Amino acid sequence: MTSKLSTKKKGVQTGLINVAISTEASDTGGLREVVSVAVSARVMIPVNIDVSDGLANGICGTDVGIDNTGSDVHTILVKFNSERVGKQAIADNQYKKSFPGVVPIKRLDVQFYTGRGRRSVEAKRSQFPLSLAWGCTIHKVQGKIMDKIVVAMQGKGSFMPGQEYFALSRVRHLSGLFLLGFDVSAIRTSTSVVREMDRLRQQTLSETLPSAAPTVTHG
Repeated sequence: MTSKLSTKKKGVQTGLINVAISTEASDTGGLREVVSVAVSARVMIPVNIDVSDGLANGICGTDVGIDNTGSDVHTILVKFNSERVGKQAIADNQYKKSFPGVVPIKRLDVQFYTGRGRRSVEAKRSQFPLSLAWGCTIHKVQGKIMDKIVVAMQGKGSFMPGQEYFALSRVRHLSGLFLLGFDVSAIRTSTSVVREMDRLRQQTLSETLPSAAPTVTHG
């Protein structure tokens, strides 16, 4: 997209310039240009808001309310999957009587650079730090343990070596694991990793096995 940004010098606005801003949230501080949500939608936090309160990148929940009092939406109410998330935010917010257990999510301001060379400028985006999360990539659940998970295995070549094992190991109990379109061919190992493991095993054996006893002959 192309946007008009104000240029300033010593706090004085000097004019407007047209700059191209990436549509990828990864290039704009993790915030999307447009956030599409609705009550009952599954959502995810794509950036760290307050790590000490559990409001961190990758945390999922459900949109249970939208406060558009006035002329604009200013708060999205989210009930997160884990009761450990947002305890402080839940205790301190004005919605706790009408919406018990919810965390109010407000717009977040981030600054980032866009453009190249001499046309590189600092931009600021004000947006709700949320994205739809009916599903997500394996990378997004890295480091997380879940009570239930549905792993979609359809499509050849959709998994890199080792990724399927990574996905299957995200769940706490086997009873919470569901496979969609199970395909045994999707479970692959990396040949380079197998070779390295074999090399390390052989190296360990050679270092731990005792040397052969010397041969003694009788004259």
